[in-house]
Amino acid sequence: MSSRARARKAASFALFFGAACVAACTLTTSFDGLQGGLGPGAATADARASDDAPSSTDGASPRDARADALGDTGAPIVDASIDAACPSDTTGDPRNCGACHDCVGGACIGSVCQPSVLASSQGVPRGLSVFNGNVYWASNTQGTVMRVGTDGTGLTPLLSGQNAPLDIAVRADGIVLLTGDGAVTTASLDGAGARAIVAATGSGVTGRIATSGASVYFTRSPERVLSRVAQDGGAATALATAQTNPFGLAASATRVFWSADIDGGGAVQAIDPDGTNATVLVSGQVTPRTLALFGSTLYWVNSTASGNVMRAVLQADGGVQTSAVATAQSTPWAVVDDGTSIYWTTAVSAGGVYTCPRTGCGGAPRTLLSGLATPTYLATDSRAVYVATNSGTILKIAK
Repeated sequence: MSSRARARKAASFALFFGAACVAACTLTTSFDGLQGGLGPGAATADARASDDAPSSTDGASPRDARADALGDTGAPIVDASIDAACPSDTTGDPRNCGACHDCVGGACIGSVCQPSVLASSQGVPRGLSVFNGNVYWASNTQGTVMRVGTDGTGLTPLLSGQNAPLDIAVRADGIVLLTGDGAVTTASLDGAGARAIVAATGSGVTGRIATSGASVYFTRSPERVLSRVAQDGGAATALATAQTNPFGLAASATRVFWSADIDGGGAVQAIDPDGTNATVLVSGQVTPRTLALFGSTLYWVNSTASGNVMRAVLQADGGVQTSAVATAQSTPWAVVDDGTSIYWTTAVSAGGVYTCPRTGCGGAPRTLLSGLATPTYLATDSRAVYVATNSGTILKIAK
């Protein structure tokens, strides 16, 4: 065979082999689902979520359905929106970072997705929510309520001139804001029609806010009270009084949950919306702070230098099964359950964002971000985690 004939035969073989490879690689993208932060050293498959929709909570946003990180065979489930065939080099491709994994707007460095900055110079953000393609927060030091698209576009001030905002809740019918003078204010999602439904009580107030149905719940100190008011306004009703350091707050249609200090120790408590059936669910906690409610599972953090992320499964008979999701965390602050995984922040000067399966991970969570300037509040959607830092930055990182 001549050298020219051999070359033609080799070229034909290469063309056939390449076409077969493309077909095979394209086939791998037919799996339907999203991959959350997979790369070198990725976690194993998370536990499946219940079908319960989450309730409004402090530091948590509505659940978005998300596929398990790994399929039954252990192979990564890829996002159908990314490149059909992963390139051989995934060290710097933001659409295929470390694997067939999209960094959702962030850069890819060394096969690891980097965060993208949605907003900066926001003072001290308080509260963080994701709703309908937008991220919302309040600035405690700038007196504003802000909104930006999850893609980083359209940064917009919705409210200004507010007295040291403390917390916000965002829902389909609008925004509810608690401010440092004790007032509770409602407005539409674009900031229009703002009005106080609870009058100011003075300066130096601390507290949190949560909503469920037509009710707004809020804690205020130094009054040391948990209260309820209709979202349309009217007289506020005190549900629990003489609370020491009431802080974390979450609500469902049938129960309201909050954290406070009792007899020198911390506790997580519950009460009916009409103020009856008050119960100490869990006692003996140390500095219990932000709460998150997902279906029949309640989460909170013990915010100490070596604190735990805690979980209580609420039983139909009123019982509670309590366990630690993660242990020995450095001042954990906010916690979120997205239906597949748990995420939390550590509010220290070089803090981070961490995650583990809903089944727990002890002292070995997966790190999403580290070296942040005191990260506090966070929220999630189906593909990303959003976090606010005390340095005034709102960040987005791929799951």
